Amino acid sequence: MKRRLSLPVALCALALFSSCSDDDPARPDPPLHPPLQAASWEDLCPLFRLAMTSENPARYDSLFSRDFNFVFYPDDVLQYPGEIPPVWGLAEEMESFSNMAADTSVFDVALAWSPGDLGPSTIPGCDGRLVIHDVRLTIETSDDLGRKLTLVAEGEASFDLKKAPWTTAQGDTVWKIARWEDRTVAFRGIPGLLPNAGLSAIEQSTWGRIKVLFFNRKGDLRSEVPGSIEE
Repeated sequence: MKRRLSLPVALCALALFSSCSDDDPARPDPPLHPPLQAASWEDLCPLFRLAMTSENPARYDSLFSRDFNFVFYPDDVLQYPGEIPPVWGLAEEMESFSNMAADTSVFDVALAWSPGDLGPSTIPGCDGRLVIHDVRLTIETSDDLGRKLTLVAEGEASFDLKKAPWTTAQGDTVWKIARWEDRTVAFRGIPGLLPNAGLSAIEQSTWGRIKVLFFNRKGDLRSEVPGSIEE
């Protein structure tokens, strides 16, 4: 039986003797994966894809402004009131992504898309809007019984971009994603869960639904994705 999701509303410098030590506790090691900086708006999509497919929360977080908002697909909000909010912020975005990155049942994340050109943004404080076409997100995972499950989101997305108040070491402007509008659409007239040769299933969903899933990931995956077939 399908369970409802519960989504919160609110949401080496030690100079002793004549040698240098690499174990100086006052000097932290450089991060294994340093933050990403988009030195142009064209850099954002390749860097986003890198952070997404490598499932690296630190890199992913570095691409967003601190006032970031994700806007869910309107049909999802209407169809699942109380489960999918109209919008959420950076804290929820990072919790969802971090949960996905830490989920041992997720063994592959792939993202293909075709970014367009930068156009004007209607969002106050933003410096341009990037519409992304031909989005195809696939996440290979499994349910509690070890059955292969492929989550798929297809459609479009739009990023409203903002210039950061600082520059790179080379003096280039740093661009951030301030607003992300989900335009991926689950196929209409087709059940959410499609059998595939009897060995696996394909979940046709939206990117927003997948985010909500990982925000509150627990139990049987098939019973938690909004729109899945009830058993």
